[in-house]
Amino acid sequence: MKKLFTTLILFSAIAGGLSNVFAQTMNVNLINGNTDQYITSNIKTITFNGDTMNVNNTNTTTGFENLNNIRKITFSNVTSVPVIKDAASNELKVYPNPANNRVAIEYTLSTNGLVEIKIYNTNGALVKQLMKGDQSAGTYKYQWNIEDNDGGVIDTGTYLCSLIINNKVFTNKIIIIK
Repeated sequence: MKKLFTTLILFSAIAGGLSNVFAQTMNVNLINGNTDQYITSNIKTITFNGDTMNVNNTNTTTGFENLNNIRKITFSNVTSVPVIKDAASNELKVYPNPANNRVAIEYTLSTNGLVEIKIYNTNGALVKQLMKGDQSAGTYKYQWNIEDNDGGVIDTGTYLCSLIINNKVFTNKIIIIK
């Protein structure tokens, strides 16, 4: 039971994006050899009622798992986006948020440095590299036209904008609504 709760705490971080670690699926391995799979982006909540774990999905369906029948819970396709939050002088602003056709990305550098701006999806995959290069101290603003690296329009969803300054990472969520 202790391992199950540890796993569910890990799931909270993965599904909620609290640590910017993401998993595509949660696999519930049962003692009878079967495996139930849940797409983590569709999980709304996990609740407990006695010996039952209820996995409530965004599409209003609920999966029921008897805790006594669970052998282990694993996660598939786990990826991460590096995040370090500090130095308010290098503040990252992303607006409008939510957005539907264009996003402004604004930041101020307190010192000269190597700067990268990257957009990731919630699976941790790189969607767009906006820029990479040396910049002097100052305020900068970039416009992202909500396209991927190949010029394709991206889907509605949540994305992460990462500003990397001399290997320090600042991240903001961006919500795209089409």
